[in-house]
Amino acid sequence: MKIAGEVGLDTSETHVVLKSEAFSDQVRSEEAKAQSLQVRGVPYFVINDKYALSGAQPTDVFVRALKQVLDEEKQELKPLANEGEQGAACSDGSCEIPNES
Repeated sequence: MKIAGEVGLDTSETHVVLKSEAFSDQVRSEEAKAQSLQVRGVPYFVINDKYALSGAQPTDVFVRALKQVLDEEKQELKPLANEGEQGAACSDGSCEIPNES
């Protein structure tokens, strides 16, 4: 509990939450999502439910991935802005991994 207090959390509330099942449904949901993405280790980063980076990566890999996602999102949003719709990314469970070269 000491660490919780050191980072600004209410220690009493933290103790209650940790002893309860308050977030168990959310945790199970995240575990199921990770399993569906075939996550086998940490760290594992999913960007916009579409791209995945596995393992510790150099900064430039993250920068390239984020730029690629931003460029693609801008392109995808242009037609949708006129229609007032938003599409789901990676809804079929097959996320693309950006080219790291």
